[in-house]
Amino acid sequence: KSRGTHGFRGEFAYKRTKQYLEEQGIKATSYRMKNLIEKHGNGLTKKERLALNKTSNDLGHGKGRIRDIRESYLKR
Repeated sequence: KSRGTHGFRGEFAYKRTKQYLEEQGIKATSYRMKNLIEKHGNGLTKKERLALNKTSNDLGHGKGRIRDIRESYLKR
C-alpha cells in the first residue's frame, strides 16, 4: 500500500535499522524488528538503542527520537 513520501522514509528507516543492527553482530530477523516496535523503551538493549539513534539521525530527527522511528517508520 502506498503512503507517499512517508512510505519512502519508512522503507529507508526499516532497511537502515536492519543494517545498523547487523553491523553490531545482531541478526535482524523479522521477529527482532517486530520486537523493536513492541518493547518498552527501557527494554531495548544498548545496541538496539544505538541502531535506532543512528537511524533517527539519518532521517534528520536528532538523538533521542527513537520512539518516532519505532512508532512511525518501523510499523509495516
